[in-house]
Amino acid sequence: MNITFSIIIVTWNGLHHLKKFLSSVAGSDYNNFEIIIADNASEDGTVEWTKKHFPKCKTVTFDKNYGYAGGNNRAVKYANGDVLIFLNNDVEVDKYWLQHLSDSFNNNKADIVQPKIRDFRDKNFLNMQEPVADLSTGWVIRFAGAGFLIRLKRMNHNMMNQRKFSGHRVRHWP
Repeated sequence: MNITFSIIIVTWNGLHHLKKFLSSVAGSDYNNFEIIIADNASEDGTVEWTKKHFPKCKTVTFDKNYGYAGGNNRAVKYANGDVLIFLNNDVEVDKYWLQHLSDSFNNNKADIVQPKIRDFRDKNFLNMQEPVADLSTGWVIRFAGAGFLIRLKRMNHNMMNQRKFSGHRVRHWP
């Protein structure tokens, strides 16, 4: 099954990041994806530059800076994909990243996945944040905060019915 992805990138005066990283996202080797730039009232020309250089991106502008979570929450209603990707504006992606993520969803029947995130300065190292306790397993796990994907139908079903996500599957690829 060829999954359709909606990539949401929230920005606030982050034109310098978009100039450096957006081309890697837009150049992904995958057929079914959309990019939504959720702009939190930037004053650095982000909206104009994005519309000029990446006209296929949906550009959504907000009246003020709602922050990362608020911008993502407001941008979700513009998404048409099966899977939402919440991606920071300072992330460079591999050309085939969406195919790898699609394979993980299809082969593992996962509802939430997170890609490996390599350090931008040294690609031999993974970018890891502080440990977080996983209450479902009792393990201490680590999440990198730059990418998070969730199957939209599952999110709507579980969150609208106030149910917890059941189980988890981990898939690693090179």
